[in-house]
Amino acid sequence: MSEPEVPLGASESASLLRKAFDDSPIGMVVVGREARLLRTNAAFRELYGWTGEDATGAAVPDLIHPDDRVRVVAEMEALLGGLVPRIRVEHRAALESGELLWVEVTASRLNDDPDAPLLLAQILDVTDRHRARREIDRREQLLLDAQELAQVGSYEWEVTAARPRWSPMMYRILGIEPGAVEPGIDEFLARVHPDDRARFERDVLDMMATRRPWSTSFRLVRASGEVRVVEWKARVEVDADGEIARVVGMAQDVTERGGDAGSAGGT
Repeated sequence: MSEPEVPLGASESASLLRKAFDDSPIGMVVVGREARLLRTNAAFRELYGWTGEDATGAAVPDLIHPDDRVRVVAEMEALLGGLVPRIRVEHRAALESGELLWVEVTASRLNDDPDAPLLLAQILDVTDRHRARREIDRREQLLLDAQELAQVGSYEWEVTAARPRWSPMMYRILGIEPGAVEPGIDEFLARVHPDDRARFERDVLDMMATRRPWSTSFRLVRASGEVRVVEWKARVEVDADGEIARVVGMAQDVTERGGDAGSAGGT
């Protein structure tokens, strides 16, 4: 049996809202028309390293890193002006300590008064998320650099996706500027040497049927007419039902090593 609702008076409701605001573990602020902080909670002050007296009355643009300020202030002004109902934006904070702090700000209007608009904003510390994202970007760049040095391209095809994905080096092996065309099976097969194409297609079908890893060598003909010799490796990944879910692999240009695709076969 549910408990009966207890009606609250205006003063009680206001008291509960103030307590929820003040005690929230998420940083919260109220911002006025002049983009100044009218009220802050303890979580916000702790996040920015401030006391209550330091925070109240501060200009919001001064809290934003100079490189992000124009972008974030434009979104905040659109909210204050009633052009949008809410905003969510990530930016770097400008801290007196100089410490790097990335925050995610979600803000909405508290009232409909065009002459005295009020905003309520929640501020989350997302610094760790950005650090993780930068680390992923760094590792991906290292992989791309290694592929370029070794003349190795990679590809991936999720069966549920409309098209495969090629790394920038895969494009270059094919003699295509990265991003100039949409990756696709037909686009790739058109560049396989006509004398090697039937064997290549047969080996691909065999790999898909047997689920075994596959490697081979063949010739590619670039748009310029240049012929390159490529070593190709691929494997399939299956789902819980044993159906093919993903195909991944790599291609290496071995022309300068004197590779001979004419005598190469699949394994």
